[in-house]
Amino acid sequence: MIRLGFIGCGNIARKGHIEPTLRHLEDVELVAFYDVRTLAAEECAALYGGAVCRSLRELVEMGLDAAYICIPPDAHGPAERALIQARIPFFVEKPIHLDLQEAIELAHRIEDQGLITAVGYHFRYLPLTQRVREALQSRQVVLTHAFWLQGTPALEFNLSFRRSGGQVVEQVTHWLDCSATPWGKWWKSRPATTA
Repeated sequence: MIRLGFIGCGNIARKGHIEPTLRHLEDVELVAFYDVRTLAAEECAALYGGAVCRSLRELVEMGLDAAYICIPPDAHGPAERALIQARIPFFVEKPIHLDLQEAIELAHRIEDQGLITAVGYHFRYLPLTQRVREALQSRQVVLTHAFWLQGTPALEFNLSFRRSGGQVVEQVTHWLDCSATPWGKWWKSRPATTA
């Protein structure tokens, strides 16, 4: 059983990760929830079981096998550093950090420890992205055009350059990643295994 904790218990955690996949996995136990908005952590604990943690330190001390970081990018650093220090593998919503030097330092610390991590550029794995790749590689398509419509209002922090990098980081980087994916890998990654 994989003991999983969440740092950030809002819509991204619930609708993006817990509801569509994690709560349906038999070998995953949601054991700890931490959010600066205690009510959000309490709601997750009531819905999915697990403990409400009152601090990041308390969550790290829960004996987790892995954690999800689903908080605004300007708050990633302390959560990432705490998990790295505790040697807890984690998934972090993109980007790893808003400051390039800090991101590079964190990446080096992660690599030095051989820690399993993932950054939330998951659109590249969607079936549609795979079909686009196949069409481009077979030369069935020579010109592409895409647009994005967001049907719900963006969260306040999504619009703030200081807190999240603004819409360029929050949305455009997903589409940049998807646009580059069909032409081959330009990023460093290793596929995850389920062993």
